[in-house]
Amino acid sequence: MDSKENDSHSLSKKDDFQEAVEQLFYASPFHEILNSFQKLISDQLENSSISMNIRDEKGGLYVDITVPESFQNGDIMIEAKSRYLHVALKEAAQNGDSASFTSLSRTVLLPYPVREETMKTAWNRNVLTISFPDAKKHE
Repeated sequence: MDSKENDSHSLSKKDDFQEAVEQLFYASPFHEILNSFQKLISDQLENSSISMNIRDEKGGLYVDITVPESFQNGDIMIEAKSRYLHVALKEAAQNGDSASFTSLSRTVLLPYPVREETMKTAWNRNVLTISFPDAKKHE
């Protein structure tokens, strides 16, 4: 047997072994457990993210923050320092004898410095809009 035949025979054995392991894994209850766990984590990550859209318009700087539904009854803390905007969400849930606490935070770099004392907020469904009306670019 030459080396090319030997290599292709080895690859065939590896492919067959990998296929057998995959079939065994997919046929086992372990596969369902892992799929359930993966779905749970994916759902939690989807519901636990803060998305921000920064808009620089003629009237000032605007930041639209999409707040996950699970945090809409919690506490929201917003802090603006120079060019940084920090948003923290906290939620506490009571279920009978147990309590759970969840928090998310995100900090973004703004295009130019802002002053926290000029900050205004508006709430529309699950979007919190923060505006800095007199924010001006330093040119």
